[in-house]
Amino acid sequence: MHQLSLLAALLGTTLAQAPNTRTVFQFPKPTWLENIATTRTGHLLTSVLNRAPAELHIVDPSAIYNASTANATLLHAFPGVNTVFGISEYAPDLFAVAVGNYSPATGATKGTYAVWSVDVSSLASSSSSSAKPTSKVRKLASLPNASVINGIAALNKDAILIADSFAGSILRLDISSGRTHTAINDSTTAFASPLGVNGVKVSHATDPPTLYYTNSGLNATFAAPVDPRSGNLVGKPVIVAANEATPDDLAVTDDGTAFFARPYAGTLTRARAGVEAVIVAGAEGSMELGGATSATLGRAWGDRGVVYVATMGGFDSEGGYAEGGKIVAVNVGR
Repeated sequence: MHQLSLLAALLGTTLAQAPNTRTVFQFPKPTWLENIATTRTGHLLTSVLNRAPAELHIVDPSAIYNASTANATLLHAFPGVNTVFGISEYAPDLFAVAVGNYSPATGATKGTYAVWSVDVSSLASSSSSSAKPTSKVRKLASLPNASVINGIAALNKDAILIADSFAGSILRLDISSGRTHTAINDSTTAFASPLGVNGVKVSHATDPPTLYYTNSGLNATFAAPVDPRSGNLVGKPVIVAANEATPDDLAVTDDGTAFFARPYAGTLTRARAGVEAVIVAGAEGSMELGGATSATLGRAWGDRGVVYVATMGGFDSEGGYAEGGKIVAVNVGR
């Protein structure tokens, strides 16, 4: 074989065999990772379900992972509750974090839900990459009437949209006053077993902004234009993906491409309105993304083509957790 042909063949083989995914960090079994978000420094915030006090961790995705790598740190523990749900940045370095009591065995405890603000500005100002990250937290609002807070998304610096999955509605929270009102409650957000509206993301790449949301019971993902202040619909929702069983949380690019996690399928799926949905990582029965719950886009210079996926560990043949929840970097080639 000619040397150039041989080189091309070798490069082709290498590229074909190059891994599409990389484990960033894996937590001990059992650990259910519920949500994930990226900071402007490239760090990852991830939340834990059903462990008291409720845990919010920070993970450095640039560290090389092995079993002894200490690249995950407990950033804050919220007393009196056992779960951190949605995470969303509403102002630079300020993240809204939803907390409450929830157990897969017994369900939600109404009256325990609240939204807190977590300030991670110390990450950007730290002079040492090895320094332990710190945060400042304050409660934004209690939500005594919420059935179960799930995904949340910043509408603007003054307001947050909140998925109440059992009520089948999306609430708007005013950050300064702590007051809420129902912004969206229709057939696309409605409850259908096991959950109604689940993951929510707001894209400000359009005018007006576009709200993307999954409905786990309807097996569908939607997009709809919303008023930039009230969060109310200003146009008809369109289907981004249908017949994709039990979509959970999602990440959205500026061009309207949605990447959503599917825990029971163990996959990350790419979808766009009018374009057929495609699985980009994971597979049924595989533990590559077993129990995938949520996704976020890389924001650092070196990971702009990466979607980070959090998992809850998947299920074994006896219905227990197959492994500890983990964070996986998926190269989506963007």
